[in-house]
Amino acid sequence: MDALTFLYWALGVGFVVLVVFLCVTLYQIIRVLRDVADTTSSVRDVAETVSDSVENVAKKVDHATDQLSDYIIKPLSSAQYFLEKVKPVIDIVAEKSEAFHREMEEDGRKKKTKRKSGKK
Repeated sequence: MDALTFLYWALGVGFVVLVVFLCVTLYQIIRVLRDVADTTSSVRDVAETVSDSVENVAKKVDHATDQLSDYIIKPLSSAQYFLEKVKPVIDIVAEKSEAFHREMEEDGRKKKTKRKSGKK
């Protein structure tokens, strides 16, 4: 075997080894991409489940706030409205009551002074 034949054999074997290496590499890349696709699909399913769960929680919170509004906030605002309308009447009654008590005290003082002046 001369040097040129050896060179051809060496280049041929090297080329076959390179092709086998590229085939194995391509097979490994395909496996990795298939795993990535499976993982992406799993992540997409989990993300949809999480999204549905978050939507359900948001609906429940919205429902709870509606109930809170119906049973607590609306009655309190109604009571506040009622108090705003009744407060002037209560103030008037309080003023008249104070005036009445002042008049009674003044009448009581006048009667006492009349009694004292009548005894002399």
